[in-house]
Amino acid sequence: MLCLLLLAAPALGAGTTLPIPTSPPPNLSAYVSPSFASFSIEFAFFPTFFGNTSAPNQLSLDLVQRITERAGAPPSFRPGGITVDSSIYDSSVAGLDLDESSTGGIYRTTYGPGYLESLALLDNRTQFVFDLNFGNNSLDIALAEAQAAFQTVPSGQLWAFELGNEPDQYNSEQRDTSTWDAATYTSEWVNWTSSIQSSLGIDAPRFVALGAAEDPTSTALITTVDVVADGIAQGGTVKAFSQHMYQYSTCDPVRNALATLPNLINHANITAYVDEWKPQIAAAQSVGVPFIVGEFNSVSCSGKTGVTDTFGQALWIADTMLYGASVNISKMFLHQGAVLVFQSNLQANTPGFSHYDTWFPVTSGTTSPGASPSFVAYLLLAEAIGASNKTRIAPVTAPGDLGSTLGAYAIWDDAVNATAPSRLVLLNMDIFNITSPSPRPAVTIDLSPLVGQGSVTLKRMTAPGLDENDPTAVTWSGQQFYNGTAVGQESVETAAAANVTVQASEGVLVFLQGAASGAGNGTSTGSTGGSGSGGSGGQTSGASRRASIFGWWRV
Repeated sequence: MLCLLLLAAPALGAGTTLPIPTSPPPNLSAYVSPSFASFSIEFAFFPTFFGNTSAPNQLSLDLVQRITERAGAPPSFRPGGITVDSSIYDSSVAGLDLDESSTGGIYRTTYGPGYLESLALLDNRTQFVFDLNFGNNSLDIALAEAQAAFQTVPSGQLWAFELGNEPDQYNSEQRDTSTWDAATYTSEWVNWTSSIQSSLGIDAPRFVALGAAEDPTSTALITTVDVVADGIAQGGTVKAFSQHMYQYSTCDPVRNALATLPNLINHANITAYVDEWKPQIAAAQSVGVPFIVGEFNSVSCSGKTGVTDTFGQALWIADTMLYGASVNISKMFLHQGAVLVFQSNLQANTPGFSHYDTWFPVTSGTTSPGASPSFVAYLLLAEAIGASNKTRIAPVTAPGDLGSTLGAYAIWDDAVNATAPSRLVLLNMDIFNITSPSPRPAVTIDLSPLVGQGSVTLKRMTAPGLDENDPTAVTWSGQQFYNGTAVGQESVETAAAANVTVQASEGVLVFLQGAASGAGNGTSTGSTGGSGSGGSGGQTSGASRRASIFGWWRV
C-alpha cells in the first residue's frame, strides 16, 4: 500500500538555494551501475550469512531482495577478507571447517563444494569477486581454489578473482618483509595470475589487483599508483584495481578515541577522506581499468558500539557511497563479518558479529537476527541510482556553513531526462540525538529555481535521532525492515518545490522529474511517514552448530 502525503509549506522562512546545475556539469560522473552499492562478506562467514541449499538463511535473502527490487539488479558480492589468506579448498569437506586458536582466532578455513552452494542461493544475476589465498604463498592452493570456483560458479556470475587480502599488511610468516614492496608484489602477482588464467583457459583479464589496506598516503607501502607504474597492467590479467577504505578504527586505543559519531557524521570529513583516493582512481583510468573499493566500512576492527550500530551509520554509508560514485569509483563493497581476534591484540571489540554489519544473519553474542539501523541506506541508494544503467552523479556544494553538514547530490538519469537532473539526494548531517532538546532543527531547501513553483515528491530516511540503535525505529519511506520485509505503509510525500525540509540527522531523496517508485512491499500496520511498528526476529537457518570464534558455527 502506498500512501501519498501532501505537505503544507512549513513556516521556516526563505529556503536555501543550492547551486544545482540545470545542465550536465563538467564534474558529472561516469554512468553508475545499479549494483554500485555492493557487499564484501568475510570469507569464513559467507555460509553463515546465506546458509546452504538445505538450510538457506531466508532473512539474508529477503534483505538482499529488498535492495534488488529497488535497484533493478542485485548487489555484487565479494567473499573475501583476512580469513581467505589461510583458506584451503578440499573437495572432501562437505561445507566448512574452521581451525581456531585458544583465544578464538580463526587460523585456517577449509572449505569444500558446500561452501560454493551458498553463492548459488543468490539471484542468478549476482556477480561475484571471489578471493583466493595469496598469504600462504602457495600457488597450488590458490589454483585449487580458483579451479573449484571456476567449475562451479556460472561464468556470467564469476566477474573476477582476487588474489589475497591486503597484501600490504603481510607479516614475516607470509612474505619476506625486508624485500616486500610494490615492485616485488607486482612481479609475483603477475606471475601467479598469468599462471592461474592459463591453467583455467581464460584469455580475458579476470583478476582484481591489489586490495591494499593502507590509506594511500606518502607512507603507504603499495598503492594503485605504485603498481601501475611498475607495469602490472601489462601482464594482461587486470580487470580492476581495488583498495580498501576504513575512515576510523578501534584497532588500538588512540584511534578508538577518534571513532565518534560527531567525527563520523561530518560531510566535510567524508569528502576529504574519499578525495585521498582520487590519484588512485586516475592511475587505474590511465590504463583503461576501473577502480573499485573492494572492502570498506566506517570503523575497522569490526566497528564500535554506539557509533556503527546506530542510524548514524546509515547516513555515513549513503554520503560515502554517493560521493564515491561521483568521483568515478566504479563499485563499492561494504564489508560484513565478525570480530577477528588476530587483527589486533589492542582492539576494543570482543568476539561476535561486527558492530558495523548491515544485518545480523543468526543469533550471536552481538545481537539477535535482523537488519541493523544502517540497512535503510541501501534502499535510499538503490532508488537514488535507479535501474537504468544511465545514471550519473554530481556533488553539490551547499553554501556557507551548510557545506560541512549537508551532503547534496544531483542525479542525472538519461532514461528520464539526459539534459537536466532527475533526482536529488539531501543528507542533513547536523547532529540530533534521541536526547537532544526539541524542536528538531531542519534545513529548508528552495528548489523552485530548478523546477519552478510547483511541487516535488520525496522519500525520507529517518529515525528519532542519530544515535538510534533500534532498527524498528529507523525507516525508509515510512517502513522498517528489521525482519527482511517491509513493515508499515509506504509514504511518498509531496512538497512545495520552494520548501523541501530535511530534518537534522535525516536523508531525503527528491524526485525532480518522473514519478517516485512505489517499491515498498509491506501492507502491515505502522505509522505513516514515521517509525514503523516493531518487527519479529529474522529467520535463521536450521544448520548444524560447530565451534567458532562465537562458540558456534553454522554450515
